[in-house]
Parts: sequence; C-alpha cells; structure tokens
Amino acid sequence: MKIPNECKYCGIIKPLCDAHIYPRSWYNSEELNKIISRLEGQFPKTVRKGLYDQGITCAECDNEFGADETYCGQILENFTFTTIGKPVIEVHPQLLRIDADGRRMRRAILFLLWKMTKSQFIMFANVYNAPYSERIKHELKNNRGLGFEINIFYYEDFISKGVFFAEPTPRRMLGGVGNTEYRNVIMIPIGRCTIMINVDSRPIIRPYTDYIVNNTQIYLIPMEFKNNGICKSSLDIIDSNPNAFTRHRKQK
Repeated sequence: MKIPNECKYCGIIKPLCDAHIYPRSWYNSEELNKIISRLEGQFPKTVRKGLYDQGITCAECDNEFGADETYCGQILENFTFTTIGKPVIEVHPQLLRIDADGRRMRRAILFLLWKMTKSQFIMFANVYNAPYSERIKHELKNNRGLGFEINIFYYEDFISKGVFFAEPTPRRMLGGVGNTEYRNVIMIPIGRCTIMINVDSRPIIRPYTDYIVNNTQIYLIPMEFKNNGICKSSLDIIDSNPNAFTRHRKQK
C-alpha cells in the first residue's frame, strides 16, 4: 500500500499515482520509443510504457487530463510522427493549419510542462520548481491556459522509427529578422516536432504571435530540421545521442 503524500496539484494528502510525465497515449506501442537527454551520465532509455513519477499527483488529478492528453497525442501522431494527412490545410507555402480543439491541446501540453517542473528526474532539472510552475497550475485550474502561448514547429525532413522524447530546454527566442527582442521560452522536442511554450511575462513576439495554438486551430510551422536555428534544442540532443534512433530525410 502506498504511503499517503501531498498531491502537488490539489494539495490534498492521499496516496499518489504512477503519473506518466509524457502521457502514455503519446507512445507508439508497436515500436521501441526513446527517452533521451543531453545531461552527462544520462543514457537513452528504451521504453514501451513510458517514464512515470510516483511523487507528483493523485489519480483523480492525473485522470482529469487523460482525455485531453489522448486527444493531443492523436493530433501529434497523425500530423507529426507520420506523413501529413488530408485534414491538414495549406494556408501558405510555409505554414500548415489543423482545424482542431486547441484548448484541449494547450491543457495537455501545459500539464506536461507542469509535471516536468515537479518531477525529481534529473533530466527535468532545467525546469524543476521553475517560477512559472504555479502560474501554469493556476491557468489549468481555471480551465483557461490562455496565459501561455504555444507554437509547434514541424520537421518534414525528419523521420524517426518509433517516438522519441527529450528533456525540456530553456531558451531565449529572438524575433524575426532585425528584431533584437527576445522571450524566455521552453522547447520540448517530441518526435518530428518541437513544442515551444512562452513562459515569459511578456507576450510572444512576431512572427510567432500569429501562429500560436488558439481555441479552434493549431498551426504547424514547417522547418528544415538540419539547418534551422529553431531546431537547436532537438539537434543538440540528437547529436549527443547519435545511436538513439534512426534519422533520415523523407523520401520525395
């Protein structure tokens, strides 16, 4: 029997559950999935059921986000880990749009980052007890999530067998050409995409402000994986784990 402890989400003393950091529904059960890190002494982990922490939430709080996590995982699987399907609408040559429930996507992604800020795993040390952690919980409890802007970058020239997950990376994101402003963001590489969450107190800057995940639409910002600076958080991790997974260019 598990010893009761304080749930970091609801604050109630009760037995805590095996909370998956990356939602279990995001894993490809038919392939070997990789969890990789750039931290010294951290080696790639091959998993089927995922990485979970027993000291974060109770089952009731964890299950509150289950349906949203599954929904988000379906979007990521259909439009990130496989060839782009018919529901994607090309709005201009460098942008793709998905008509979907962005509110549920935001909740799932923010809950993911919040769990990372509360996890004892060393690969999440970059965000452990970060100052924005309580702000994320406040947003989630008020069922909004609008206080955090989210962009999703998609790499057409990258294919991985199975799914890989990597540590969150804090970065200072600059604006467009000639723009010297920056914002503090968290980059989370997941398979063929990197999720960027603005954790700054200031709004995200152009050109990203036009392509944030909103209530009814999700934008995929295509990038060339190998040569674009915005992919650096993914490339750093991949280059330090060259044997963790297969990388190759999509066949034309």
